[in-house]
Amino acid sequence: MFKRLFRKFSTEIVVASEVGSKKLDSQEIIEEIISLLYCYSMKFYSKRKIQKIRKLLESEVFEDNTQEDRANTDKQEP
Repeated sequence: MFKRLFRKFSTEIVVASEVGSKKLDSQEIIEEIISLLYCYSMKFYSKRKIQKIRKLLESEVFEDNTQEDRANTDKQEP
């Protein structure tokens, strides 16, 4: 059906992604896998980094609260 339609108007379909591409399918697949691994490793690294920052901030807040409690108890002792 499409072949007749295209022949009638003297046209053809050209797949743009394959024109001028000399890469093998296996090369493209490997590049895609590497790209996906890079993407997920960056997400994982970012998540770990955020967790470390949160722990650091929580420990600083805990230390600040502990120091304030000590200062308050020192003021109340006399």
